[in-house]
Amino acid sequence: MDRTPFLKEMREVKKTAGNASRDKRVLARFMKKPEGTLCPLTWECAIPGKEGTIWEGGLYRVTMYFSEDYPSTPPTCKFIPRIPHPNVFPNGKVCLSTLSFVHWDPNMTPLRILFCLQQLLNEPNPDSPASLADTLRLVNDPDEYKRHVVAFAATYNYNTVKSEYEAERPKPVETSVSTASNETNTSE
Repeated sequence: MDRTPFLKEMREVKKTAGNASRDKRVLARFMKKPEGTLCPLTWECAIPGKEGTIWEGGLYRVTMYFSEDYPSTPPTCKFIPRIPHPNVFPNGKVCLSTLSFVHWDPNMTPLRILFCLQQLLNEPNPDSPASLADTLRLVNDPDEYKRHVVAFAATYNYNTVKSEYEAERPKPVETSVSTASNETNTSE
């Protein structure tokens, strides 16, 4: 497998992060294989909540799993830990049309994917629910949904999560990850 595209993409993410304002400063690194070598197919990332949104102040970890066929096929993205969001399955997997096989654009870079995920935080799509509980909370009691997210953002404070992220060494890659894009479990 040619790792050059992944190395180039990682450099783009790191370069952009270094020059960006805090709400656009995404973090990314390759995860490690069990034997200790870096795995360019699995990225451990973190995206900040945008300023002026209910997600502001938080830093949210997301793992991106690329297949050998990337960029022909989209990566699978999972928030770990799972975030309270209508378009995130109970296992943390993101439900986003941009990442579906039907709508996938091979020109979509990992950096653009991370910014799409950041945008999704504040623009949930209740018509495509992955979490029934979060969708019902958003639709039936938007104020409660907002309070819930603000409390979650406070728990995952930007500076605290960033310090923890930077202090950790890259984690070993999970051995089995479902990349199916048609999960249908909408309950918690």
